[in-house]
Amino acid sequence: MEKYNIFAKLKHTNIAKRGKKLWRGLKDKTEWEQKAIKQMEEYNKAVKEYEANGGSNSVAKRRKLANKLASKKAKRKDSSEEEEDDESV
Repeated sequence: MEKYNIFAKLKHTNIAKRGKKLWRGLKDKTEWEQKAIKQMEEYNKAVKEYEANGGSNSVAKRRKLANKLASKKAKRKDSSEEEEDDESV
């Protein structure tokens, strides 16, 4: 525990900088990169299983909302262009 006491007084930005420095100092990162790949595969598998079992369709909801907002923005743009045309006449 003593070696982690240096982080007790640091701000989170300083901790992140320290972590970046430690990561860059590692010579062999393959062990950690392999673990990250394995965990990402497990995560993706769990997400697919969750969605297949009727889990959240929040991605679909976000896409629908984004499309709705984009269409509203396009309509506003079209109406503002029409107003400019009317004003110039």
